[in-house]
Amino acid sequence: EARLQPVDAILCHLALVDLLLLLTRGVPQTMTVFGMRNLLDDTGCKVVIYTYRIARALSVCITCMLSVFQAVTVAPAAGPMLSRLKAQLPQLLAPTFAALWFINMAVCIAAPFFSVAPRNGTVPPFTLNLGFCHVDFRDNLSYVLNGVAVSVRDFAFVGVMLGSSGFILLLLHRHRRQVRAVRRSQGSAMETRAARTVLMLVILYA
Repeated sequence: EARLQPVDAILCHLALVDLLLLLTRGVPQTMTVFGMRNLLDDTGCKVVIYTYRIARALSVCITCMLSVFQAVTVAPAAGPMLSRLKAQLPQLLAPTFAALWFINMAVCIAAPFFSVAPRNGTVPPFTLNLGFCHVDFRDNLSYVLNGVAVSVRDFAFVGVMLGSSGFILLLLHRHRRQVRAVRRSQGSAMETRAARTVLMLVILYA
């Protein structure tokens, strides 16, 4: 019986999150650009913005998770602890997904309280005007705290992603040097493609 491989499960989860991003930000933004107004009421804005914030955070987190998973998978088994971790990776996927969803749902819980449908007239200060919805932070402190919290979270996960991706590139570089005399053509091309894939993944979210 065919089973979904761990990397495929992570990629499927990432695709689901990116689809949520498209539905909650891309589609409403596009409709607004084409002149459609009053798409959502206050309740609709709260639901859409909350879902968007969770999906955006999960997109970064799951991309980081994929990078870490690949780094652990290709790392040489230097001891019993790493060997056990490699063997348990498939069983750790579901708890990790659940933890990431729970953490980001908790972190983004304030988003619905600041989300309202657009009002006629000028946009108040400290308000993010998304076109289809407004995110009104009411005061400078709330605006700054939100920006700091989101930035710290994103930089933390991107930092882990950069570290694990750099580790993968280092392993690929060492492996390429070791096998250069044996396989100069096919092996080098495969490793180069793998290195380019890692770099593209990091550049996309860095």
